[in-house]
Amino acid sequence: MEYKKTKLLGVLFMSLFFSKLYAGSKGSELCIINQYSQPITIKRVDFNPSDWENKNTQIRDNFQGKIVLEGERVCSHLELNKSFWSNDVSGPYTMYIETGNDDLLKFSTNQNLAFNSGPFTKNISLNQASAPGDSVFLVGSEERLSIYIRAAKPDNTNWMEQLINQNPNLLLNQLVMPATHDSGVYQSSIRFSDNPSISEVVVSSIARKHPEWYFTNDLNITEQLRAGIRFFDVRVGMFNGKEMALFHQNYDWGHGYGVSFNQFLEEMESFITTEGKNEVIFLYLTHVETNESSSSTIKAIDKKEMISTLKSKLDPYFYKQEDGDSLRKVTLSELKGKIVPLLNKRELGTYIDSKEGLWGYVGYPNISPENYTIYDKYSETASPKTLVTDQNNKLENFGGLDNYYWFLYSFTLTGETGILDIRSLAARASYILPEQIHKMSQSQMKKANIVSYDFVNAWQNKQIIDLNFD
Repeated sequence: MEYKKTKLLGVLFMSLFFSKLYAGSKGSELCIINQYSQPITIKRVDFNPSDWENKNTQIRDNFQGKIVLEGERVCSHLELNKSFWSNDVSGPYTMYIETGNDDLLKFSTNQNLAFNSGPFTKNISLNQASAPGDSVFLVGSEERLSIYIRAAKPDNTNWMEQLINQNPNLLLNQLVMPATHDSGVYQSSIRFSDNPSISEVVVSSIARKHPEWYFTNDLNITEQLRAGIRFFDVRVGMFNGKEMALFHQNYDWGHGYGVSFNQFLEEMESFITTEGKNEVIFLYLTHVETNESSSSTIKAIDKKEMISTLKSKLDPYFYKQEDGDSLRKVTLSELKGKIVPLLNKRELGTYIDSKEGLWGYVGYPNISPENYTIYDKYSETASPKTLVTDQNNKLENFGGLDNYYWFLYSFTLTGETGILDIRSLAARASYILPEQIHKMSQSQMKKANIVSYDFVNAWQNKQIIDLNFD
């Protein structure tokens, strides 16, 4: 009897040790996003079937043979088998992508990247003789692996010059531009105040350990310009109470500061006088630190000093009108080689003067033909589904070109559900944005004048820019 019991336990142990099929599975999503500027076909997927739960959730049956049009994506739920002893999973595979040029792109990765804590990003340069410069960009976050298939990096340095040459009479309300959100707070620039008050010490000490709650871009200002950004979200505050710098306000954890205002303006001047001499740059001055918005240790910005600094650096490049008070009838070609500051009338109204090249705007909901207006309204959500529904509803009701105002398509998520890492939030939305822009290009949606998103890149910018050349 003892022998039979021992034998039974041995068989049970061995079956558990060697079996993956009965150890359960772990679900994730895989999305292939086409940023290649032409249709692609997933020709073949090599993988080990034992890594995956069953045929319906295996990678080959959900992706092989799929055609993905430019700007579109194909996504599927996948189940990876996990071992009896842990929740660890592994699903390596090799994918072969055929481009419209009949090039065959090959890369290998692992679906377990979807389970990385925090956002995982990696660029794989393919370095194939038939397709030099092509790459795939991986973003793993929150049980989703997004794979962006990319052709060689586009050159967006002079896209406005090309547009002006093609359409010299284009009005500003017919223009479509990519934009950065909190433009001056990028990864290499982030810093925090050195002198928080006693009441702010705990909050400040936590915040400075989490710069990922603040920076919204990897690219610095010059890199943003070269990537095609022409509309900058400029928020000016006082770093340590003595240096003007661009900032990002986190309402629970205080301010994070980025590039100095002086350096920001110097990079603008450098670009507009050299490689971008025939471009147009818009500076959207949306927020300044005031006594009302500042804490006890944050010094309110001296608005007069800020405007004086702005003029001293960039005045030769401002677009000035002696008898105008609106940009509504100005063509893009008239602004060639110019920088256009747009001052929030509520906070900076006393400094607006078209003769000085300082233009004003009013924000939503103050839409009227008498004022130059920018419709800019966040969705205030951490849900990508809610974001798409909300922004597309706003676009349908208020968007489109040829209005007497600009519509800003705000494709940014906020951390209201406790997720404060902006890169994680961006990963939730970024894989959806190409499809929305594709719909605009196919007249399935109205176009927006400004498309703003976090962690901008040249490929997504190119898709937005191309809306001008349809």
